[in-house]
This record gives sequence, structure tokens and C-alpha cells, in this order.
Amino acid sequence: MRQRRFVAGLAVIAVAATLAACTSQPIVVKNSSVAIGVASPLTSYNPATSFGATTVNQQISYATNSNFVYYDNHSKLIADTSFGTVKRVGTSPLRVRYTINAGVKWSDGTKVDASDLLLAWAANSGALNTVGFDPTGYTAPNGTFTSSFPKDAVWFDGQSLGGLQYASSLPTIGSNGRSITLNYDQFFVDWESAFSVGLPAHIVGEKALGLTSASSAKAAVLEAISTDDTTKLAAISRTWNSAFNVAHGAIDPDLLIGDGPYKVASVARDHTVTLVANKRYSGDHRPRIAQIDVRVIASRKAAVKALGDGSVDIITPSATAATAKELLTLSKVTVASGFDATFDHLDLQFANSKSGLFDDKRVRTAFLLTVPRREIVDKVAGALQEEPAPRSSFVFFPGTAAYDAAIADNGSKEYDAVDLTRARALLRAAHVRSPRVCILFDPENPARVAEFTLIRASAKQAGISVTNCSSTDWVARLGQKGAYDAALFGWRSTSSAVTAAAARLHSGVTPLNYNNYASSITDTLLDALAQTPDAEGQNALLGQIDHQLFSDAYGLPLFQLPSLTAFGTTVTGIQRSPFAPGVFWNIWEWRPTG
Repeated sequence: MRQRRFVAGLAVIAVAATLAACTSQPIVVKNSSVAIGVASPLTSYNPATSFGATTVNQQISYATNSNFVYYDNHSKLIADTSFGTVKRVGTSPLRVRYTINAGVKWSDGTKVDASDLLLAWAANSGALNTVGFDPTGYTAPNGTFTSSFPKDAVWFDGQSLGGLQYASSLPTIGSNGRSITLNYDQFFVDWESAFSVGLPAHIVGEKALGLTSASSAKAAVLEAISTDDTTKLAAISRTWNSAFNVAHGAIDPDLLIGDGPYKVASVARDHTVTLVANKRYSGDHRPRIAQIDVRVIASRKAAVKALGDGSVDIITPSATAATAKELLTLSKVTVASGFDATFDHLDLQFANSKSGLFDDKRVRTAFLLTVPRREIVDKVAGALQEEPAPRSSFVFFPGTAAYDAAIADNGSKEYDAVDLTRARALLRAAHVRSPRVCILFDPENPARVAEFTLIRASAKQAGISVTNCSSTDWVARLGQKGAYDAALFGWRSTSSAVTAAAARLHSGVTPLNYNNYASSITDTLLDALAQTPDAEGQNALLGQIDHQLFSDAYGLPLFQLPSLTAFGTTVTGIQRSPFAPGVFWNIWEWRPTG
């Protein structure tokens, strides 16, 4: 009950801060600063790549860049018309125009224009990628591309299943030089949120093509894309994919250009990222705090200690009962609990696994039948939930009517309880004796360690030996051939788009399909979903996708992650969105109290 009172109190504070932001023109408070502790370092300033798609990378990019639309802490999609506009200008076929407002500039003073929009289309539509090229053979163990990546291959490792794959023809550039119109091959239900600007074309052009002026770089990028110049596009795509990665805690500062309320001032060797107010920002999201230090504190206990001694002002640690108890002992600290748009899950490798065992559905099913989901929820997350229960859907959010309808017949009930007898029978039928399953997880995350320990003890009773493939570099190992058999981690939604699941479930070379799942049935359902505008039809298709995943023994959802946000008395306006920006979603509304 105490936790619920904290949430209510935070809601009151948040509303007051939002109203204040709407009724006055925020200005930067001179010499003000705030420090926030995060669990992992910045690894790329381009979160649209498969390597860069981590929470912290998304948060840093979000704070330093503007978007046509964004989500608030109630999962409501909001248009930022101070940055630009999105307008549907045709229905048969679907045509959408994106326009940047006059006067919007990158943090280096260069105008944001159609060259930036066109680069974003090229990078995330896949339309210009070399046909038939497979980049998986050129991926290093840390998830980056190797030096042997072919110099003549055009391959943008973007979000090619985010909707822009349906806008395959060259967009039309507006006469104002600040807009493009996307011509969709078919209707796409999430068209309003399918597109964002991303990286600056002049920086990519300068680095890729050896140019020295912003204007010449912009022109070169426009020409390369418009004429399908494969030689230049190959260089541009390599730069877009890899140049913005952080290597050994360092990145070229010339690359850290954004168009949002903050800009990256520095990335230190200890991984601290310093954000400062962007003086060239002209939108509505003007910040009040002059400097925000994003500090890496991997340990939960260390994060709580840092908040208590004032080393940091805000933390969002892993939500465990022990963490909540420790936070509640701190004085002058506000604690808010809730639910994240993240759910912990167990994925099985359908191909290229360490043992090769899970190519057989019977072995996959046998292993999943040993997973003690109820015990995991009770011991890992139960203390932070009023009615602890496993999550029983891959695609629906618990607590919704669609979720309740889906779990009645999606096949999840088969895994409500451990069934060792059936697990043993399936292994015998598959002629598998004493199988070994190596699980990848984060050894510094107490929840994942507990999940692994409970699964190992239960599986042992069915004759399955579960071994430890954990790594502090676990994100980079996801999808790596032969690295593991199963993985424990959390899927975090970045939006409420109904088609968001395609990036991890569609077959082929997709950015988040780490476990090589391939189902023609699921592909067909996902393709139909992208063209279905009504909620009833969407839910019906999602229900069928959910059923197919359980039928294929894809893995298991475990539980919806609770969330904890704690902050001291030095800052107000803190709220947390369930989506990927998390507590960063309203960073421009944070205010110093002094």
C-alpha cells in the first residue's frame, strides 16, 4: 500500500509540472545540473541498427533529437508540431507527407531538411539494399560488422520492418526542400508513427564520402539516393551502420549532432554521457536544466547507494522487493512503482544454437514444460505486484480485454504448471538423452540470475542439464551463431503500434529476430495485420499470431516487469513512460528545485 501512495503522490507532482510547462516559456536555469544513474553504457548514437537498439542508446537519442510524434506516460501518441507535421495526402494508394518546420536546425547550426528525411527513408525502408545480400556472415561477436564487410554491398541495417518496407518507391521531395512524400505500396495501419528523421545527412555524407562542407555532403547524399548510385550508397550505408558506434568508451565528437532539446557534450572513458541544453533548439520542448550527466551504475545496490549519498539524483533500478525495501529506507527520496512495457521472457534458438537441440519442436516443448513460471513470478516479481501472475501472451498487454480473451485459448495453459512426466516422454520420443541447454542472460541482473537458477533446478528433474552462458556483454551476443541455446531477457515496447511485433517475429533478415524464428503462417498473419485498420480485426490477427507462437514452442513469456523510479529533492517533474524512453520521455520538463 505504501508503494501505491508514492505513485499517487508522483502523479500529482507530474500534473503540476506539465501544467507549468504549458503556461510558461521554460528557460535554462544557469549552472543547474542533474545526474541520472543507468544500468548500461551508451554503445551507439544510432539506435535504429540491430546493434544499437538498446534502451540507453534509445534514451540518449531521444533526449537529443526531435520526432514528429512521441508517447507520453499514458501511452498516448502526441504530435510535436513545433518540429514538423505528418499529413496523409492520399488513400489509394496511401501517401504521407512529412514536413520539417522552417528554422529547425541541427545542433551544429545546419538546417534540417529533405536530405535528412530521404536518408531516413533509405536507411529504414531497405529499398536500396543489395538484393539477396545476407550480412550475417560479416557480424563480429560483439554484434558489430567486421572489416571484411563487402565494400560494394549496399546494406542499411535499419528498422526495415517498421512499416517503411511498404514505401518502396523513391519518395517525392517537396518544393520547399523541407518535406518528402512517401508513396506506400499498400495500406499500413501504423503510418502515423512509422517515420522519424534519425541521423543528419550532412554528417553521414561528410564521413562516408570524404566531403568537407555540409552543403556538398547533403547534395551528395540526395544525389546518391535519387540516382541509386551503388558505389556511394555502399559507403553511406557502412557509415550509417557503424560510424556512430562507441568503441572502447569513445566516439568522434563530430558525430554527436542532434536536433532536440539537449545535445551530447561528451562521452567520458568511464561511460558517463554529459548532455547540455541545445542552444540552437527552437521547438516547444525547451529544457530548464543546463546539464544532465548520465552515469553508468550496473549494480542495483550501488545505484541505491548513489541515490542515498547524492552522487546521482535519479535512478530506475531493476524492480525487486529488495530494491524497493532499500529505497524506502532513504530519507528525502520519492519512490514511484508501476509497470513497464517490458516483459521478461525465455527465447529458444530455432537455428544456429550451441547444441542444435531446439531444431526439434519436441525438444523445445519438453524444455518449456520444465519452466516453473509460477514460482519465478512469486519469487522474482511477486512482492511488487498486488496479484502476481505469469504473463501468458506474447503480443497482448496484461489487464486488457484482448489479453483476457487471448489467453483463454492461445495454448499458454499448457505451461501453467510444470509437467515433468510429459517432458520426459517428449525427450524419449525425440531420442534425446541427457540434453544440455545453455542459457544466455545478464549475470549482473538479479532477476535474471534468479530465473536461471529456478529453471536449472526444475529442468534437472526431467534429465535436462541447464548450463550457464551468461555474459556481461549479453546484448551483443544475442543472435550470435553457436553462442547459446536459450536466452532470458526483456522485450521492451517502444510504441503502441500494432505491427511492432513484426521486427522480432517475421522471418528473414530482421533486426530483432535473434532466435531465427521462421513461420510462413506467422509471416502471413503479420503481413495481414499491417493492412488491417480496425481494432477488432487487429486483435483477431494478433490472437492467431499468439496461438501460433505457442504452437511452435517459440519460448515462454514470464512476467510483466514492474518498474521503480526514485529521485531526490534536487529535481522535480520526473515521470516515467512505460515505453523505451522510460523516465527520459519528458526530460525537457525536469526542473531543478534549488
